[in-house]
Amino acid sequence: MLAAAHLPGDLRRAYDAARNGSAADRLTRQLRPIESVGFDHPEAFPAMAGIIPASATYGTVIGQPASPTESKPINWGPAFAGYWLLPRRRLGDPSAAQWLVAFGADVRTFGIPVVRVYRVASDVEVAEVAR
Repeated sequence: MLAAAHLPGDLRRAYDAARNGSAADRLTRQLRPIESVGFDHPEAFPAMAGIIPASATYGTVIGQPASPTESKPINWGPAFAGYWLLPRRRLGDPSAAQWLVAFGADVRTFGIPVVRVYRVASDVEVAEVAR
C-alpha cells in the first residue's frame, strides 16, 4: 500500500527527468542543441572529432546554403562544428585549412585538392587537404 502512495510522485519525477534530458546519457545531451534545429545526422559531430586531429585547422563548406533569413538545419552545421570540434581551429578560408568539413555537398566539388575523404553521415563529409 505504501508503494502505491509513492507511485504518482515517482512517475512524475521519471517523466520530468526524461523531458529535461537528465535521464539521457552525456553524448545525447551534448547533441540535443543540433537536434533541436532539425539537423538530420547529429552523430556526424562526434565522428568528425574522432577523425580531425585536435591540433589541426579546418574549414567548412556548405552545398546549397539557405538564405541567412531562412531557418534551414544545414545552416547550423558550421556553427555547431565550431563548438563541437574545439580545440581544433576553424579558418574562414577553407583552402588554407588542413581539413575540410562539407555539409550537404561533395567535398571534391570545391576545387581544393584532398588526400582522403570520410563520409561521416549521408550529407556530411570530412576530408584531409593535400599539402
